[in-house]
Amino acid sequence: MILSTHPTNLLHPARRIMVAFMATLAMACVTAAAETVAEDLASPSLAQADDLGFADLSLEDLMMVEVTSSARQALPLNQSSVPVSVITAKDIHYGGRTNVAEMLQFTPGVDVLFADQNRPMVGVRGLHDQFSERTLLLIDSRTAEDPAFGGPEFHRLPLITEDIERIEVVRGPGGAAWGANAFNGVINVITKAPEDTQGLVISTQVTEFGSSYNQLRYGDTTDSGWAWRVSTGYEDLVGSDDATYQDNFVSDDFRRQMFLGTKATRDLNPDTRITLDAALSVHENGQREQLFFDPAKDSTGTLLRVGGKLEHDFSSDTNGYVQWSGIYDDVIHPALASVTSYSNDIETQFNFHPAEHHQTSVGGNVRWVHIEPNNQNNGVTLGDGTYDESFAGLFAIDRWDITNRFTFETQVRMDYYSPLDNPLDWSTRLTGLYALDPAKHHVVRLSGARAFRSPFGRTRESTFRRIPLPTPPFPPNSFGASLNPNPNLLNEHLTSFEAGYTGQLNTQWSVQLNGYLQQYDDLIAFASQPSLPGTQTIRARNSASAVASGIEAETSWQNERTKISVYYGYSHFDLDSPDDGVRAFLPAQHKAGVNARFHLTDSVTFNTHYRYTSTTPNSQTITTTRSSASSFNLVDLSLSFPVTRDNTQLTLGVQDLLDETDFTALSISDSSAFSPNHPTAGRTLFARLRIAF
Repeated sequence: MILSTHPTNLLHPARRIMVAFMATLAMACVTAAAETVAEDLASPSLAQADDLGFADLSLEDLMMVEVTSSARQALPLNQSSVPVSVITAKDIHYGGRTNVAEMLQFTPGVDVLFADQNRPMVGVRGLHDQFSERTLLLIDSRTAEDPAFGGPEFHRLPLITEDIERIEVVRGPGGAAWGANAFNGVINVITKAPEDTQGLVISTQVTEFGSSYNQLRYGDTTDSGWAWRVSTGYEDLVGSDDATYQDNFVSDDFRRQMFLGTKATRDLNPDTRITLDAALSVHENGQREQLFFDPAKDSTGTLLRVGGKLEHDFSSDTNGYVQWSGIYDDVIHPALASVTSYSNDIETQFNFHPAEHHQTSVGGNVRWVHIEPNNQNNGVTLGDGTYDESFAGLFAIDRWDITNRFTFETQVRMDYYSPLDNPLDWSTRLTGLYALDPAKHHVVRLSGARAFRSPFGRTRESTFRRIPLPTPPFPPNSFGASLNPNPNLLNEHLTSFEAGYTGQLNTQWSVQLNGYLQQYDDLIAFASQPSLPGTQTIRARNSASAVASGIEAETSWQNERTKISVYYGYSHFDLDSPDDGVRAFLPAQHKAGVNARFHLTDSVTFNTHYRYTSTTPNSQTITTTRSSASSFNLVDLSLSFPVTRDNTQLTLGVQDLLDETDFTALSISDSSAFSPNHPTAGRTLFARLRIAF
């Protein structure tokens, strides 16, 4: 998450003591592990769950993992109509990262930058910014988008890492399955079933700088058949100026956050299952300057997610569900807006076989959103008072096994979004999959897709007036700035053509190759309007178009004790006019990495991640001259081992080993006193203790 190399200052004496202690303990554990490796080589397969409940799947099992994010149907990974990467619970556990945005840094095809600790920018194949609005985020296949701002705030998600079963990352437009706003890709966070989280788990992770992340979960089963769990967590992150070895800057990006969640399931009868869940997060963090204004106040917010799902099997091959979900969000961003919003969504899906060799899903959803902006007298408004929006969508997905080797998949969807002058739009995906061998170990794929992104309230209704600016020196040629709303914005559109190959070469080797060509139209950019001398007046409009192309390659090798994957991605993004800005970073042209895990013994595990990201271009905007983000290398290491008893595990590790912490994202011109750059936490030693009962 960090960007360019700087000289490392001498550690504070107390930190030197902690570093020495952790290093000594780690070396002792490595030595002990090495002495017992030979004895443990004949132990049972590590594909079985270890004492803490984490299991490495065999390569063949991994290729057959059923994912739901590509076509809303449970399909083997190698039969997906779009490239999907899976981050497993074991990847999350041994990786040592504590939030979803950081976990995604080591995923092929995903771009991740950080403006500060509280503003991750995540995008599948780029176009990522603070609100990451061109990639759809789901939690348990339900939207996690902010109702008012239109994009997820990753650091505020109301969930703890112990509850995550896996993260599915769809690379490519997913609008035909998930509707408006599944534009460049989909990130679906799947949480664990309550019956898989029985007992008590306590986990605490601390860093050398004093930040901590604490989790507690308890699950049980009642006599009436309910399986349930309650999860809680608290994180306390110190500001970047206290979490780096540099002392030449001041930051205000601390974060304190509390999480509380519950999930329960019950089989009403052998064919019917009900699931209920609720999750709450309450946060406070430092507010950084935005839009030429530093409020010197903290950002606060409360986010509540609730839901219920009823599933029923009508027969052995026919099933369906109906679910309700709600989001309540009350947030204060002092430099932007104070907004209270809530949404309710009702969705249904029916899966059946209408004819031989056909597997079909049909369904739809209706969603209502209520938004109440609160004026903070800071020059920013989000619409004229309270307003309401509604969404609706219908979809149909059919997989036709034309032969034993050839499958054709059709996805179509129509969506309605009430605020737009043209409220109806459509998405589609047509895919052919051909297995080169009867066992389907080698599958090639050709696909074409169309998707769109709707402009949410922040883009259509926002205004700001800051004339004159509060304190000198002023940005060059900008003694005042203003943004005019444009309620007549249209949807952004994307047409994509894709080809891919998935191959299981043997029981240990697999290869994935994917290529794409994408045409973007009607991208929303900011354009200058006539204004008074010495001021800037801008307005959003559908003025940009672009062509993007790329390749993504990944190979994995795995046996009972070792799992290694190597990936490389090339992306080229070409705006039709270099003067068009798309309000986001473009994809980094080159991304490469290695993820490796070594079970040194049955109970000692070494894990490492490496990621190289080339320079990340930033499209120019009218209001600011944003610099590109420098290339960087990111290296994480961790060692996990039991202490005192089998269900107690200690993990020692280091994040960002190379300490590349100079950050240049979201800056304006160097002569400006506004939006100052500062490093974020670089090389960080951490320790985590996890106890499971």
